[in-house]
Amino acid sequence: GRWRLALPSGRRLETEPTAADRLWGWSRDARRRIDERLRRREADDSALAAALLLGDTSMLPASRLAALRRLGLGHLVAVSGLHLGLLAVGVCSVAGPLAFRWRLAMVAVFLGTFVAVVGPRPALVRAALMALVVLVSLALERRPEGLNSWERGHLNFNHVKFIVLDEVAFQLTAAATLGLLGMTPALRELLDLGFRRPSNGPEIGGGAGAPRSPPRRPAWISALAASLAAHVATLPWAVAVFHLWSPASILLNLLAVPWTALILPVAVVAVLVEPWAGLGDAAWWLFGALAAPYAWLAALPPGPPWSFVVLRPFGVTAALSLVLGVAVARRRARAAAAATAVTCLFLTPLGARSTWSSLRSAADVAAVDSAELVVLDVGQGEAILLRDGRHAALVDGGGWRSPGVAQRVVLPALLRLGVRRLDGVVLTHPDRDHCGGLLELTLLVP
Repeated sequence: GRWRLALPSGRRLETEPTAADRLWGWSRDARRRIDERLRRREADDSALAAALLLGDTSMLPASRLAALRRLGLGHLVAVSGLHLGLLAVGVCSVAGPLAFRWRLAMVAVFLGTFVAVVGPRPALVRAALMALVVLVSLALERRPEGLNSWERGHLNFNHVKFIVLDEVAFQLTAAATLGLLGMTPALRELLDLGFRRPSNGPEIGGGAGAPRSPPRRPAWISALAASLAAHVATLPWAVAVFHLWSPASILLNLLAVPWTALILPVAVVAVLVEPWAGLGDAAWWLFGALAAPYAWLAALPPGPPWSFVVLRPFGVTAALSLVLGVAVARRRARAAAAATAVTCLFLTPLGARSTWSSLRSAADVAAVDSAELVVLDVGQGEAILLRDGRHAALVDGGGWRSPGVAQRVVLPALLRLGVRRLDGVVLTHPDRDHCGGLLELTLLVP
């Protein structure tokens, strides 16, 4: 307005903190204390706990992180709705003796505290808003509808911060959740037709002609249906953005998700009791024993049959995924089987030539007759491809600042140039902007 105040120094002013400032100050302090407890252990176990609880993968060994990503299990160390749901179930179980609404209140308080400590990650905030819609519906004694909560959670989140629509992490978690809600019931029914246990006979208290109890559904069918739904829904991003198709992730998630549900509460307890030497050591020993399978995954070699390096356009992959999803949601078994066969053929190396021959020029498709030097745009750093006929070598691989340059830049560039095999890799010096991409590349592909 019209009134202004000029001071010779900002030290003469002291701003009064608002409620939001106090909340975020408490959040930063809590996260700092948790981070200090994790780093005091200085082991791979504490690095995995930091990834599971805080989404901080900076301490994880590069080989283990790359193994999780190429096997389609990277979501386990990216804090999202999966972790929120598992922790909410645990809190609800602990609060079992309380009244129903008190249990809902405890879950709501815990989820709010967890989001405040971890930070406003797009996937986590989206999941928290969806959980809030469900909790309010239950408190009002109304049946929660999954698709309605998905819609409300995303609309409210976009009002708060609409710019996240362009973030791949938000798109992945939104697509995965929509696939779980829209396709899991139909997939469960389709799978149930082939894997159905016989009933246990007549109902208790009934005579010989009493109706039989409904057939029991094997427990693993629901888990397999959820894993398939998430895989189909996120397929366009996995292929077009990360250039990896991991069919093994469908079965691996059947084991990895419940195992994460088992190890996540142990990580929480280990962090809480870490200051007490005896309890802390025992809790971390138990966590380390349960965390062993995550290290075993890193020992799996890259490449088939676990994962395939692919280069496919987003539009075609999204169209196939949409057709497959609609066929499943409408419970059209034959159409779903045909769409599955076409999609798998499209994603395997057999479909590579027919897909890209029309999108690349004749000069790109033809073999290189003379020596050629290609400089890849990796930003700060260097990545140079040397080709002579069918032989190729890569000098450095970029890797400045954020990880992932191999998947985002180097790997798709090599695939577009028709390079399927490198005869040699040269590292000029071990600076991160030269060696980071090379390390990621060797961990992703055989």
